[in-house]
Amino acid sequence: MMNKSLVYTTLVVRMRDLLSILLWLLMAGSGEAQTAKSFFDRGYALAQKRDYRGAIEQYEHCLALEPTSYYALYNKGMAEAQLQDFRAAIADYTKALATDPQSGRVYYDRGVARTHVSDYRGAIEDYTSALQHGYMVYTVFSYRGVARQFTGDYKGAIRDYDSALIKAPNDADVYNYRGFAKDRSGDFAGALADYDRAITINPRNDTFYVNRGFVKNAQGRYQEAIIDFDKAGKINPRNVYVLINRGYAYLKLGKYSESLHDYDRAIDIAPDEPESYNNRSNVRKQMNDIDGALSDLDRAIQLNPRMARAYLNRGLMKASRNDASACDDFQEAKTLHSVEADGYLKKYCK
Repeated sequence: MMNKSLVYTTLVVRMRDLLSILLWLLMAGSGEAQTAKSFFDRGYALAQKRDYRGAIEQYEHCLALEPTSYYALYNKGMAEAQLQDFRAAIADYTKALATDPQSGRVYYDRGVARTHVSDYRGAIEDYTSALQHGYMVYTVFSYRGVARQFTGDYKGAIRDYDSALIKAPNDADVYNYRGFAKDRSGDFAGALADYDRAITINPRNDTFYVNRGFVKNAQGRYQEAIIDFDKAGKINPRNVYVLINRGYAYLKLGKYSESLHDYDRAIDIAPDEPESYNNRSNVRKQMNDIDGALSDLDRAIQLNPRMARAYLNRGLMKASRNDASACDDFQEAKTLHSVEADGYLKKYCK
Protein backbone atom coordinates (compact mmCIF):
# COMPACT_ATOMS: atom_id res chain seq x y z
CA MET A 1 0.00 0.00 0.00
CA MET A 2 1.31 3.45 -0.95
CA ASN A 3 2.48 5.60 1.95
CA LYS A 4 0.27 8.72 1.75
CA SER A 5 2.51 10.65 4.10
CA LEU A 6 5.51 10.03 1.83
CA VAL A 7 3.51 11.08 -1.22
CA TYR A 8 2.39 14.27 0.50
CA THR A 9 5.91 15.04 1.69
CA THR A 10 7.30 14.45 -1.80
CA LEU A 11 4.66 16.77 -3.33
CA VAL A 12 5.44 19.45 -0.80
CA VAL A 13 9.15 19.19 -1.61
CA ARG A 14 8.48 19.33 -5.33
CA MET A 15 6.17 22.34 -4.94
CA ARG A 16 8.82 23.99 -2.82
CA ASP A 17 11.43 23.29 -5.52
CA LEU A 18 9.10 24.64 -8.20
CA LEU A 19 8.46 27.79 -6.24
CA SER A 20 12.19 28.20 -5.71
CA ILE A 21 12.80 27.83 -9.45
CA LEU A 22 10.03 30.32 -10.28
CA LEU A 23 11.33 32.76 -7.69
CA TRP A 24 14.86 32.41 -9.10
CA LEU A 25 13.56 33.06 -12.65
CA LEU A 26 11.64 36.09 -11.49
CA MET A 27 14.67 37.43 -9.67
CA ALA A 28 16.90 36.77 -12.67
CA GLY A 29 14.44 38.49 -14.97
CA SER A 30 14.08 41.39 -12.57
CA GLY A 31 17.85 41.64 -12.22
CA GLU A 32 18.35 41.70 -15.98
CA ALA A 33 15.72 44.40 -16.47
CA GLN A 34 17.18 46.41 -13.62
CA THR A 35 20.65 46.05 -15.17
CA ALA A 36 19.37 47.26 -18.54
CA LYS A 37 17.67 50.19 -16.85
CA SER A 38 20.78 51.03 -14.87
CA PHE A 39 22.83 51.10 -18.07
CA PHE A 40 20.22 53.36 -19.66
CA ASP A 41 20.16 55.66 -16.63
CA ARG A 42 23.95 55.97 -16.66
CA GLY A 43 23.86 56.70 -20.39
CA TYR A 44 21.22 59.36 -19.92
CA ALA A 45 23.20 60.97 -17.08
CA LEU A 46 26.35 61.06 -19.22
CA ALA A 47 24.44 62.59 -22.13
CA GLN A 48 23.22 65.36 -19.80
CA LYS A 49 26.89 66.07 -19.07
CA ARG A 50 27.58 66.08 -22.83
CA ASP A 51 29.73 62.97 -22.59
CA TYR A 52 28.07 61.53 -25.68
CA ARG A 53 30.65 58.82 -26.34
CA GLY A 54 30.29 57.54 -22.80
CA ALA A 55 26.50 57.70 -23.14
CA ILE A 56 26.59 55.65 -26.34
CA GLU A 57 28.68 52.99 -24.64
CA GLN A 58 26.11 52.69 -21.84
CA TYR A 59 23.20 52.57 -24.28
CA GLU A 60 24.97 49.76 -26.13
CA HIS A 61 25.21 47.78 -22.87
CA CYS A 62 21.51 48.38 -22.35
CA LEU A 63 20.70 47.21 -25.87
CA ALA A 64 22.78 44.08 -25.43
CA LEU A 65 20.22 43.11 -22.77
CA GLU A 66 17.14 44.66 -24.39
CA PRO A 67 17.79 44.93 -28.15
CA THR A 68 14.42 46.54 -28.91
CA SER A 69 14.47 49.15 -26.16
CA TYR A 70 12.84 52.16 -27.80
CA TYR A 71 14.33 54.67 -25.35
CA ALA A 72 17.86 53.27 -25.61
CA LEU A 73 17.72 53.28 -29.42
CA TYR A 74 16.30 56.79 -29.59
CA ASN A 75 18.67 58.28 -27.03
CA LYS A 76 21.64 56.55 -28.65
CA GLY A 77 20.60 58.11 -31.95
CA MET A 78 20.43 61.55 -30.33
CA ALA A 79 23.91 61.11 -28.84
CA GLU A 80 25.29 60.06 -32.22
CA ALA A 81 23.68 63.11 -33.83
CA GLN A 82 25.42 65.32 -31.25
CA LEU A 83 28.70 63.78 -32.39
CA GLN A 84 27.64 64.44 -36.02
CA ASP A 85 27.62 60.72 -36.78
CA PHE A 86 24.36 61.19 -38.62
CA ARG A 87 24.34 57.89 -40.50
CA ALA A 88 24.63 55.96 -37.24
CA ALA A 89 21.87 58.16 -35.80
CA ILE A 90 19.62 57.42 -38.77
CA ALA A 91 20.16 53.68 -38.28
CA ASP A 92 19.18 53.88 -34.60
CA TYR A 93 16.19 56.14 -35.25
CA THR A 94 15.02 53.62 -37.84
CA LYS A 95 15.28 50.80 -35.28
CA ALA A 96 13.39 52.92 -32.75
CA LEU A 97 10.61 53.48 -35.28
CA ALA A 98 10.40 49.74 -35.87
CA THR A 99 9.59 49.45 -32.15
CA ASP A 100 7.22 52.45 -32.09
CA PRO A 101 6.18 53.56 -35.60
CA GLN A 102 3.83 56.21 -34.16
CA SER A 103 6.53 58.45 -32.69
CA GLY A 104 6.39 61.78 -34.53
CA ARG A 105 9.43 63.11 -32.67
CA VAL A 106 11.64 60.31 -33.98
CA TYR A 107 10.54 60.96 -37.57
CA TYR A 108 11.46 64.61 -37.00
CA ASP A 109 14.92 63.82 -35.61
CA ARG A 110 15.59 61.34 -38.39
CA GLY A 111 14.58 64.03 -40.87
CA VAL A 112 17.13 66.41 -39.35
CA ALA A 113 19.82 63.72 -39.59
CA ARG A 114 18.88 62.97 -43.20
CA THR A 115 19.16 66.67 -44.03
CA HIS A 116 22.72 66.61 -42.68
CA VAL A 117 23.67 63.77 -45.04
CA SER A 118 21.99 65.53 -48.00
CA ASP A 119 19.12 63.03 -48.23
CA TYR A 120 16.65 65.86 -48.72
CA ARG A 121 13.81 63.83 -50.18
CA GLY A 122 14.08 61.34 -47.33
CA ALA A 123 14.08 64.25 -44.88
CA ILE A 124 10.93 65.70 -46.47
CA GLU A 125 9.20 62.34 -46.09
CA ASP A 126 10.23 62.18 -42.41
CA TYR A 127 9.07 65.72 -41.64
CA THR A 128 5.75 64.94 -43.30
CA SER A 129 5.43 61.74 -41.23
CA ALA A 130 6.23 63.72 -38.07
CA LEU A 131 3.31 66.05 -38.82
CA GLN A 132 1.02 63.13 -39.63
CA HIS A 133 1.84 61.59 -36.26
CA GLY A 134 1.01 64.75 -34.35
CA TYR A 135 4.42 66.37 -33.94
CA MET A 136 3.27 69.85 -34.93
CA VAL A 137 6.07 72.13 -33.69
CA TYR A 138 6.87 74.96 -36.09
CA THR A 139 10.43 73.81 -36.74
CA VAL A 140 9.04 70.78 -38.59
CA PHE A 141 7.64 73.19 -41.17
CA SER A 142 10.75 75.38 -41.30
CA TYR A 143 13.14 72.43 -41.62
CA ARG A 144 10.97 70.81 -44.27
CA GLY A 145 11.11 74.14 -46.09
CA VAL A 146 14.91 74.06 -45.97
CA ALA A 147 14.94 70.51 -47.36
CA ARG A 148 12.55 71.55 -50.13
CA GLN A 149 14.83 74.45 -51.04
CA PHE A 150 17.69 72.03 -51.56
CA THR A 151 15.53 70.07 -54.01
CA GLY A 152 14.68 73.28 -55.89
CA ASP A 153 11.06 73.34 -54.69
CA TYR A 154 11.05 77.00 -53.67
CA LYS A 155 7.28 77.41 -53.82
CA GLY A 156 6.81 74.40 -51.55
CA ALA A 157 9.46 75.82 -49.23
CA ILE A 158 7.65 79.17 -49.06
CA ARG A 159 4.39 77.42 -48.11
CA ASP A 160 6.20 75.63 -45.28
CA TYR A 161 7.76 78.88 -44.05
CA ASP A 162 4.32 80.50 -44.14
CA SER A 163 3.04 77.71 -41.87
CA ALA A 164 6.02 78.05 -39.55
CA LEU A 165 5.51 81.80 -39.21
CA ILE A 166 1.88 81.34 -38.23
CA LYS A 167 3.15 79.41 -35.21
CA ALA A 168 6.29 81.52 -34.62
CA PRO A 169 5.73 85.02 -36.06
CA ASN A 170 8.90 86.43 -34.53
CA ASP A 171 11.44 83.86 -35.67
CA ALA A 172 14.01 85.86 -37.62
CA ASP A 173 15.63 82.75 -39.09
CA VAL A 174 12.41 81.65 -40.77
CA TYR A 175 12.00 85.10 -42.37
CA ASN A 176 15.59 84.76 -43.58
CA TYR A 177 14.91 81.29 -45.04
CA ARG A 178 11.74 82.50 -46.73
CA GLY A 179 13.56 85.53 -48.11
CA PHE A 180 16.12 83.21 -49.68
CA ALA A 181 13.37 81.07 -51.27
CA LYS A 182 11.62 84.17 -52.60
CA ASP A 183 14.90 85.45 -54.02
CA ARG A 184 15.42 82.16 -55.87
CA SER A 185 11.83 82.35 -57.10
CA GLY A 186 12.48 85.78 -58.60
CA ASP A 187 10.37 87.65 -56.03
CA PHE A 188 12.99 90.22 -55.11
CA ALA A 189 10.52 92.59 -53.43
CA GLY A 190 9.20 89.76 -51.24
CA ALA A 191 12.73 88.66 -50.42
CA LEU A 192 13.76 92.16 -49.36
CA ALA A 193 10.64 92.49 -47.19
CA ASP A 194 11.50 89.22 -45.42
CA TYR A 195 15.12 90.25 -44.88
CA ASP A 196 13.94 93.62 -43.55
CA ARG A 197 11.71 91.79 -41.06
CA ALA A 198 14.52 89.42 -40.03
CA ILE A 199 16.86 92.37 -39.41
CA THR A 200 14.19 94.22 -37.40
CA ILE A 201 13.83 91.18 -35.12
CA ASN A 202 17.57 90.50 -34.89
CA PRO A 203 19.78 93.38 -36.06
CA ARG A 204 22.96 91.62 -34.91
CA ASN A 205 22.92 88.77 -37.43
CA ASP A 206 25.47 89.43 -40.19
CA THR A 207 23.96 86.80 -42.52
CA PHE A 208 20.70 88.74 -42.83
CA TYR A 209 22.55 91.84 -44.10
CA VAL A 210 24.61 89.74 -46.53
CA ASN A 211 21.48 88.15 -47.97
CA ARG A 212 19.72 91.50 -48.32
CA GLY A 213 22.79 92.98 -49.97
CA PHE A 214 22.93 90.02 -52.35
CA VAL A 215 19.40 90.79 -53.59
CA LYS A 216 20.31 94.45 -54.03
CA ASN A 217 23.34 93.40 -56.07
CA ALA A 218 21.03 91.34 -58.28
CA GLN A 219 18.88 94.43 -58.78
CA GLY A 220 21.90 96.57 -59.71
CA ARG A 221 21.57 98.62 -56.51
CA TYR A 222 25.27 98.29 -55.79
CA GLN A 223 25.80 101.30 -53.54
CA GLU A 224 22.89 100.26 -51.31
CA ALA A 225 24.24 96.71 -51.27
CA ILE A 226 27.63 97.96 -50.08
CA ILE A 227 25.93 99.64 -47.11
CA ASP A 228 24.45 96.27 -46.10
CA PHE A 229 27.77 94.50 -46.56
CA ASP A 230 29.51 97.16 -44.46
CA LYS A 231 27.00 96.57 -41.64
CA ALA A 232 27.54 92.82 -41.84
CA GLY A 233 31.32 93.33 -41.82
CA LYS A 234 31.14 95.34 -38.61
CA ILE A 235 29.26 92.51 -36.94
CA ASN A 236 31.58 89.79 -38.27
CA PRO A 237 34.82 91.05 -39.85
CA ARG A 238 35.75 87.51 -40.94
CA ASN A 239 32.57 86.79 -42.89
CA VAL A 240 34.00 85.80 -46.27
CA TYR A 241 30.66 86.30 -48.02
CA VAL A 242 30.67 89.96 -47.02
CA LEU A 243 33.95 90.38 -48.87
CA ILE A 244 32.96 88.28 -51.91
CA ASN A 245 29.68 90.12 -52.44
CA ARG A 246 30.99 93.58 -51.63
CA GLY A 247 33.91 92.94 -53.95
CA TYR A 248 31.39 92.18 -56.71
CA ALA A 249 29.51 95.44 -56.01
CA TYR A 250 32.76 97.44 -56.15
CA LEU A 251 33.66 95.69 -59.43
CA LYS A 252 30.32 96.66 -61.00
CA LEU A 253 30.86 100.25 -59.86
CA GLY A 254 34.32 100.27 -61.47
CA LYS A 255 36.09 100.56 -58.12
CA TYR A 256 38.71 97.98 -58.95
CA SER A 257 41.19 98.70 -56.16
CA GLU A 258 38.46 98.36 -53.51
CA SER A 259 37.20 95.19 -55.17
CA LEU A 260 40.68 93.67 -55.37
CA HIS A 261 41.28 94.47 -51.71
CA ASP A 262 38.09 92.65 -50.68
CA TYR A 263 38.98 89.53 -52.68
CA ASP A 264 42.55 89.52 -51.39
CA ARG A 265 41.17 89.68 -47.86
CA ALA A 266 38.62 86.92 -48.57
CA ILE A 267 41.39 84.64 -49.84
CA ASP A 268 43.51 85.37 -46.76
CA ILE A 269 40.60 84.31 -44.53
CA ALA A 270 39.41 81.32 -46.59
CA PRO A 271 42.08 80.24 -49.09
CA ASP A 272 40.01 77.23 -50.24
CA GLU A 273 36.92 79.18 -51.33
CA PRO A 274 36.83 78.97 -55.18
CA GLU A 275 34.33 81.82 -55.59
CA SER A 276 36.92 84.35 -54.39
CA TYR A 277 39.43 83.31 -57.06
CA ASN A 278 36.83 83.24 -59.82
CA ASN A 279 35.61 86.74 -58.93
CA ARG A 280 39.10 88.16 -58.41
CA SER A 281 39.98 86.99 -61.92
CA ASN A 282 37.34 89.39 -63.26
CA VAL A 283 38.91 92.28 -61.35
CA ARG A 284 42.39 91.39 -62.59
CA LYS A 285 41.07 91.17 -66.15
CA GLN A 286 39.67 94.70 -65.84
CA MET A 287 43.06 95.83 -64.54
CA ASN A 288 44.75 94.17 -67.57
CA ASP A 289 46.46 91.54 -65.43
CA ILE A 290 45.53 88.59 -67.68
CA ASP A 291 48.24 86.31 -66.33
CA GLY A 292 47.00 86.93 -62.79
CA ALA A 293 43.41 86.36 -63.90
CA LEU A 294 44.28 83.02 -65.54
CA SER A 295 46.18 81.96 -62.43
CA ASP A 296 43.11 82.70 -60.31
CA LEU A 297 40.87 80.68 -62.62
CA ASP A 298 43.28 77.76 -62.56
CA ARG A 299 43.06 77.82 -58.76
CA ALA A 300 39.25 78.11 -58.75
CA ILE A 301 38.96 75.06 -61.03
CA GLN A 302 41.46 73.13 -58.96
CA LEU A 303 39.33 73.78 -55.87
CA ASN A 304 36.03 73.10 -57.66
CA PRO A 305 36.40 71.10 -60.90
CA ARG A 306 32.64 71.46 -61.50
CA MET A 307 32.60 75.26 -61.55
CA ALA A 308 31.22 75.95 -65.03
CA ARG A 309 31.61 79.74 -64.77
CA ALA A 310 35.33 79.41 -64.11
CA TYR A 311 35.75 77.31 -67.28
CA LEU A 312 33.79 79.89 -69.29
CA ASN A 313 35.85 82.78 -67.90
CA ARG A 314 39.13 80.96 -68.53
CA GLY A 315 38.01 80.01 -72.01
CA LEU A 316 37.20 83.64 -72.86
CA MET A 317 40.57 84.84 -71.62
CA LYS A 318 42.36 82.13 -73.59
CA ALA A 319 40.31 82.99 -76.68
CA SER A 320 41.43 86.62 -76.37
CA ARG A 321 44.98 85.28 -76.72
CA ASN A 322 44.07 82.94 -79.60
CA ASP A 323 44.81 79.96 -77.36
CA ALA A 324 43.16 76.91 -78.95
CA SER A 325 42.73 75.24 -75.54
CA ALA A 326 39.91 77.74 -74.95
CA CYS A 327 37.66 75.28 -76.80
CA ASP A 328 38.43 72.61 -74.20
CA ASP A 329 37.22 74.95 -71.48
CA PHE A 330 34.02 75.82 -73.36
CA GLN A 331 33.36 72.12 -73.94
CA GLU A 332 33.87 71.36 -70.26
CA ALA A 333 31.49 74.18 -69.33
CA LYS A 334 28.91 72.67 -71.69
CA THR A 335 29.37 69.27 -70.05
CA LEU A 336 28.65 71.01 -66.74
CA HIS A 337 25.35 72.30 -68.22
CA SER A 338 26.34 75.90 -68.88
CA VAL A 339 23.67 77.49 -71.10
CA GLU A 340 26.24 79.94 -72.52
CA ALA A 341 28.83 77.40 -73.59
CA ASP A 342 27.21 76.51 -76.93
CA GLY A 343 27.36 80.11 -78.09
CA TYR A 344 31.05 80.38 -77.33
CA LEU A 345 31.79 77.04 -78.97
CA LYS A 346 30.10 78.26 -82.16
CA LYS A 347 31.91 81.59 -82.03
CA TYR A 348 35.43 80.45 -81.22
CA CYS A 349 35.61 76.74 -82.07
CA LYS A 350 34.45 76.27 -85.66
